[in-house]
Amino acid sequence: MIVKRIILPFVLLIALCPVLQAEALPVETWLTTSSVELPMAFFDDSEECPVQYYLDNPPVAIDEYWPEAGTVLLANASGEAVFAETNGSVIGFSPVPTAGSETVRLAYAATYMQNPTWQNLSFEVTGNAPFALFVDGEQIASRSEIAEEDADPVTADADLDFGYRRIVLVTTAKADSAFTEWTLGLNVSQAEEADAAYAPTFSTDPRHPYDITDYFLRQGIDTNIITRDGRYLALNVSTWIAEDASREYHLQVWDLREREVIWDYTNSEDYDVWSWSHDGTKLLMTMWTADGYDLYIWHRESLELEMIIDGIDDAYGFTWSPDDRLIYFTKSVPYEEENEYKVMWDLQDRWGGWRDEEDLYYYSIESDAHVRLTSGFWSASDFVISPDGSKIYMVRWIPIDDRPFICPQIWEVSTVSGESQLIYNTSFYSLNHLTISPDGNYLCFDAPINPVLGMDSPYPDNNDNQTDLYILDLRTREAENVTVDFEPAIATFAYSTHNDGVLFWHENGKIGFTGLYNKRVKLYFYNPESGDIEEHDLPTPTGSYFAPSLAANMMVFMGETMAAPGDMYTFDWRRNRGQLLTELHPEFKRLIADPPRSEDYDYVNSDGVTIPGFLFYPRDYDPEGSYPLVIDYYGGVFGFAGGFYWMTNVLANRGYFVYVPTPRGAAGWGQEFADTHPNDWGTLVSRDMNEGVRHIVENVPGVDGDRCAPVSGSYGGFMSMYLLSMDHNHPDYYPYATAISDYGISNLASYWGIGWWGYLYSDMATARTFPWNDPQYYVDHSPLFQADNVTAPLLLIHGESDVNVPVGESDQMYTALRVLNKEVAFVRFPNEGHGVAGDRHHYLTSKRMHIEWFDKYLRDLPGAWDHRMEGEGRTFE
Repeated sequence: MIVKRIILPFVLLIALCPVLQAEALPVETWLTTSSVELPMAFFDDSEECPVQYYLDNPPVAIDEYWPEAGTVLLANASGEAVFAETNGSVIGFSPVPTAGSETVRLAYAATYMQNPTWQNLSFEVTGNAPFALFVDGEQIASRSEIAEEDADPVTADADLDFGYRRIVLVTTAKADSAFTEWTLGLNVSQAEEADAAYAPTFSTDPRHPYDITDYFLRQGIDTNIITRDGRYLALNVSTWIAEDASREYHLQVWDLREREVIWDYTNSEDYDVWSWSHDGTKLLMTMWTADGYDLYIWHRESLELEMIIDGIDDAYGFTWSPDDRLIYFTKSVPYEEENEYKVMWDLQDRWGGWRDEEDLYYYSIESDAHVRLTSGFWSASDFVISPDGSKIYMVRWIPIDDRPFICPQIWEVSTVSGESQLIYNTSFYSLNHLTISPDGNYLCFDAPINPVLGMDSPYPDNNDNQTDLYILDLRTREAENVTVDFEPAIATFAYSTHNDGVLFWHENGKIGFTGLYNKRVKLYFYNPESGDIEEHDLPTPTGSYFAPSLAANMMVFMGETMAAPGDMYTFDWRRNRGQLLTELHPEFKRLIADPPRSEDYDYVNSDGVTIPGFLFYPRDYDPEGSYPLVIDYYGGVFGFAGGFYWMTNVLANRGYFVYVPTPRGAAGWGQEFADTHPNDWGTLVSRDMNEGVRHIVENVPGVDGDRCAPVSGSYGGFMSMYLLSMDHNHPDYYPYATAISDYGISNLASYWGIGWWGYLYSDMATARTFPWNDPQYYVDHSPLFQADNVTAPLLLIHGESDVNVPVGESDQMYTALRVLNKEVAFVRFPNEGHGVAGDRHHYLTSKRMHIEWFDKYLRDLPGAWDHRMEGEGRTFE
């Protein structure tokens, strides 16, 4: 039997030296089972039934085990064991094995411990039976023999994080066991110097406040695509495997009319689901094998998978032709450098894969032909097929020598002759969601309100993420922005969802799209004939993974709320009716208690602008109490909407207020609001954040204004450094107690020149402002050049392989603060990129560091951080 082991999502260390303990606390609240027989056949008389084997390898794996009253532990021909609530400091197990039996009997006892803070605890197991003691699935103590009556108890010390800990005792007995009463007990003690106010408590209810250890309980969506007629849905759901932070995928095909699953598919190999045929009878899938990817068709009528191409590596975007006879896709051919060195060709040549050639291909199902359709540099990044199948329209990104330095072009390619021609040349920062009209005469897409026409562009500088809807007439080759005065951002996302919106052209002639505005995502339809826009409220505040039908009035999406991760919903826009299709995250919903209190917290700043936000209250909030405040934000590009914020919930459940503002500069709150982002770099954002903090401190009982701290990443990491390094006499300055910067920018000039996308993002965020034409701007807005103003402790976290914001940005700030003898800590994660999320265990470790740092500097609970830093060189006292 293979024993599963996981990297523990909490700090647990069995002490090598004895720790002085306070008075023992007997555990008197338990879930216990009767004993169940484990029969084992022996073919060798010298073998004995292995008691220790079952202690080390319990038949029900408990690394992620959360039993409750009524949970069946084990059922076999000899009976079953069911968990039931019991009280008392002595746990009795029965029945004891009968004389002459060659089998082992096994039983479990479980309890849940609320640990109020990070601390060292001692576990003392009393009683006479063999046992193994597990804390959150990790065995910390065991005994394989029957104890003598006067034997000493077995003890183990462990350093445990705050939160709901799972404690399980596994016990076994044989017929020749020399006891008639099968008993165990457990005492738990704090360290002698510990505060008795932090003594743990116990419960038999597995439901608990959401914590960092619950991260892997959530499911994700990989694919959500619907047939043209809205009848069938392919939904690919992923579940986390906590052991190695991988995902297991589970494909369901739904009949939406009957609202039932007609095909359920799970494969241990990686696979991707691409597109439905136009008649809704076939589904394209790729599967990974030892030799590469193979292309399959799933047939809805026979429920069978058919492999049609083997070894189709580096290919993606598989799409059916309108007559379902051909399959179009993009295939990438990696560039091979002939020299031992690399000569840069373009500004974009720093990007990985920039020199790779990506061409369009098609595959004929009838003839088994595999044909290349295009050839050339700067190939297709997005394409659509005309309704009659005679043309393909594709987007190419072309480098240019003037702002914006790279721009999209739309090309037309004949699928009959191969003739190609440029039909639309523009200089937008972005062009997304290319879609074709049912009659084939128009294209639509989303792009910023204005193009960028060089250094002296006549247009104002815009946040390119505040997108509008464009319609391109293929006959005149002219495009029109049809939503100039429309405030929502088209087909974009909010930070709650982190997934793209949708833009589609329905066969009724209307263009459907999602729009983000003022904390909500809604569905809209634009009528090209009348110019009218109709609005539809979704059944949830935000949504993502949208799958609209093009010939029916049906859409499927994942709808989110503040209370929990999203479920899958259907939405009939003709009836304005949304319905739950299927729930996701079953273990989350079984185990997680009600979320902490949260509310909208919008205020009007000193410039007369309403700054939207949310405020999360600490669990068990008492208005007469005193609590620290964490400010969790981003500060530009996008804003926050009403979805599930997992880390915010964690902090609130651990006793923090959390303020989630959307400062000026974010898309989704109108053009004027978004367009403050270019050339701001902290000026207005700091005012909006700090005035919001002051507003909360003055108006919300219990917020301690002396214990406030910002945390965020990327541009938000820049803001953490910026807020600490502001001139203390500046009217917008706020005296934060500490701050955390994740993969942030400290020097605008170095980020501009070294980050892969630094010059490109800066061309919007620092529009027309360069190190040579306004060097003082780069000095004044870079935290590095104001490092001597920093007086509060700062934690820097960065991935060493980050190419978006290179690790040198944190290097520079760390160097400056150490030279200045400031209080700073710098944690680097090898082989991690932007977000420190390549390995999810690394990601969660970085989030635990957030909590440990804040506990030390905002709650005077330094134990966890100081323990982590033991042996790491100089510490600050």
